[in-house]
Amino acid sequence: MGQNDNAAPGPMPPSIHNTPNGNRSIQGTPSMRRADLVSVGRSHAHQNLVQNTEFTMSYETIILLYLTGCVYFLTVGPEFDRQCSLDPRLHTIHFIICIMWPTVFIRLLIYLNFRNANYMQMQNCLFFLNAFYNLSYGVWTIYNIVQITKLPHDAGCKSAGTNMLELNYEVIIIFGVFPALITAFFLTLGLLCAPYILYVLYQNHRSENYRLNATKNLLASLFRTKYDANVFQTQESCMICLLNFDEDSLVTPLPCDIRHYFHTTCIEQWLMINASCPLCKSPVTLEEIDRVAQMYNHKLNKHEKCCSEQ
Repeated sequence: MGQNDNAAPGPMPPSIHNTPNGNRSIQGTPSMRRADLVSVGRSHAHQNLVQNTEFTMSYETIILLYLTGCVYFLTVGPEFDRQCSLDPRLHTIHFIICIMWPTVFIRLLIYLNFRNANYMQMQNCLFFLNAFYNLSYGVWTIYNIVQITKLPHDAGCKSAGTNMLELNYEVIIIFGVFPALITAFFLTLGLLCAPYILYVLYQNHRSENYRLNATKNLLASLFRTKYDANVFQTQESCMICLLNFDEDSLVTPLPCDIRHYFHTTCIEQWLMINASCPLCKSPVTLEEIDRVAQMYNHKLNKHEKCCSEQ
């Protein structure tokens, strides 16, 4: 007989079995089945995210190479007016360098670093990357639309024939209308909400400064005295740090009850976070701090009187 023959059997690991219908079922305890189903769902979602990222990188790379090739090998039409301030080749180069190249490069880095890592980390990074892409694309589109509307109709800024660079430039602007609308909406919303946000931040800053000043005044007014076992008889240890008091300990009683006393350093750190008694949760205010010295002197005199009578 082995040593583990009489040991209680542990929980069986979940196992996957094929059902008569051809489906797969997970067997085990209910908690194991739920945990395994959550793990399978996350793994499936991560796999789909990786596949979508690969597909997005593929078509973004194709578009990037196509636009780069057109800019490098093609020129605008011979009838294009060089005096015109709107050069489709120049603005397409700005779009490639400032938007497409950073987006493709950062997406590739995210894919290489997080494809085998946490699903949420990869999703958050892609969210911020897509936000940057839509914002920059929208700003670029708005700027170019504004430049186009400023041109006179008879400026001759378009060649008579069909030119691939001009066509690409127009297609880029058309696809950028939706990001431009989103960007304009959020910029308008931000401008409208900016006064309220600044007001809330100012009030929070003012309240925090008021709280810090009140806490400093409260800590400066605390009553501090040496630990005396004849006076402080309720507890022998600080209820915050759980260390015993000694003759050299500096203690601070609170106004809620003279029997609620703690190490001075402990209660100072406590009051910086929460201005209430750790035991009874009564608020510690600056107006009641002055009563502590009177309460302590009264108790000390009472103890001395009892000792003198004995």
